[in-house]
Amino acid sequence: MDFPIVMQVRGNGCCAWTADSSEFVAVSRVVQPMECFNSRHLFLVGQLEKLVQTAELWDGAGKPT
Repeated sequence: MDFPIVMQVRGNGCCAWTADSSEFVAVSRVVQPMECFNSRHLFLVGQLEKLVQTAELWDGAGKPT
């Protein structure tokens, strides 16, 4: 699996997508939902997390933990 690439960083969470754009990865450390989007879809983090098979944790600066 290609390592996720950060797409957006908001607060203490972030959105990322794989290098081949086939799968979104969203990890959030904040309680309230964080909106994440690409050119085709708009999701809440909770909805994205349900789609993720493998997720990497990132810190608020967009760096792997």
